[in-house]
Order: sequence, then structure tokens, then C-alpha cells
Amino acid sequence: MQFHHFGLDVLALRRLVIWMSFLCLNGLSGVAQSNVTVVNPPSNPVPVNVSGTVPVSGSVDAAVTGNVGIVGTPSVSVQNPSPLPTTINGQTITPILVRDMDERARHPFAHIFSCTAVTLGLATCNDSFKVPERKELVIEYVQFYAIEDQGNTSAAYLLNTSVAGLGYTFYYPRGTATWPNVPMTHELTRIYAEPGSTVTFTGVVNVVKSHVSIPFTATVSGYLIDVP
Repeated sequence: MQFHHFGLDVLALRRLVIWMSFLCLNGLSGVAQSNVTVVNPPSNPVPVNVSGTVPVSGSVDAAVTGNVGIVGTPSVSVQNPSPLPTTINGQTITPILVRDMDERARHPFAHIFSCTAVTLGLATCNDSFKVPERKELVIEYVQFYAIEDQGNTSAAYLLNTSVAGLGYTFYYPRGTATWPNVPMTHELTRIYAEPGSTVTFTGVVNVVKSHVSIPFTATVSGYLIDVP
């Protein structure tokens, strides 16, 4: 009787162990399904491996190493409203933005004068053109030359313009012979001529022998400015 009672206790014990195991498994299952939040300080961030496309919104601060590829053509604008100061010989200099207000109104201009002086007494010749109305002419370069003959030489080259209703004459020397008997002079300049005025070139000859033709050529270039 005692042995049989012991057998009944063992069976009950087994049933108790099975029941407790079932309770433990249900408890672990519930723990596995719970949400866990991990908070790390910035000094020890949680490493994350990302693959594929990840949507990002808002401002993101990130340290990127390696190569970064950009798909498409992004729009990039750079603005620097205030010029950066420059230090020269220990002195700080801030540049000033300057805009040429008449830049768009400039039109390239060039003209060739041509005339022939016949040596009879004081020999001169001239050629001229008229500045278009509502255009101001600015001459930036001039070039003059003559073809001398039989001892007759060019004495000077003259250019006459008008500003504010007043005439002005600019004198240029004979120049250096670029070829035999062909003296030439040229230089950068800044000469103005008002709208509708006449610009005149004059060639002057030192006469040695009469009835000799001395041809002159002058070229001016610059730009025209639209005026109201």
C-alpha cells in the first residue's frame, strides 16, 4: 500500500511539472512580443546597417564617409550678398560690387577714313562721317598712316569731334615708318562724340614737290551708347 501511494505521488508530481512548464512558456511568449526601447547617448550611437531606399524628411545631421551618389540633377544656389574681406599687407579691404549700367547699351563700332592730298601749296585732305542720332560715340583706338612719295611727307594726323556743341581737335604725330615711306601711328585713347555730330579726319602733308598725290588712311574703333 505504501508503494502504490508513492506511485500516485510521482504521477501527481509529473503533472505539476508539466503545468508549471506550460505557464513558463506562456510567460516567455508574452515577453517576446513586448516592445523594447533602447536609448543610447550621442557618444555611443546604435549602429544601423541600411540598404535600399530609405525615405528621409526634415533636417538631418550626418557624418558621411566614402563616396555619395546623387540621382538626377539637383538645383544648387550659392548666395554671398556681402563680399568677403581681403587682407593685403596687414590691411583688411572689403571689395565693393560695381555694375556698369550702360553695358547692355553698348554697340561695337569701327570706321575707316580715306582721302588723298595733292601737293599744291598747303596740301591737306579730309574724310568724315556722322554719328547716328540718339547714339553717343566713344572712340577707344585710333590708327593713322600715309604713303609718302618724292620727298613729300606726312606732317600730322588730325581728328575732330564735337561734344555739347563744341568742336575739339586731336593731333597725332607722323609716326614711325612701318614700311619704306609708310609712317604709321596708333594708340589707345578715349574720345567722345555727341549724337548726330560729325567726326572728321584730316591728313596734312609737308610739301617738297608739287603735283604729287599722298593717300591717307585712318581707322577708329570703339562703341556706340544708346542715349535718351
